[in-house]
Amino acid sequence: MALTMIANLAGDWLETGKYHMYRGVLNPLTGGESLLRVYNGTVDRLEEVGEISKDDAERNKKQLLDNIKSNG
Repeated sequence: MALTMIANLAGDWLETGKYHMYRGVLNPLTGGESLLRVYNGTVDRLEEVGEISKDDAERNKKQLLDNIKSNG
């Protein structure tokens, strides 16, 4: 449950645009790139423990990247 909450929060925060340098590009100075690593690591861990499938993990990561590209 904690991993799911971390992934959801990290994803939501990344989609706000607050962590972007400009549209579609995360700002390393505000922690955007680090937050993306937290999200990806958490999703990977959820896959490892069997909470989500490999397909779902990849789909979630792709969807977040698409949302990052369109926001900011």
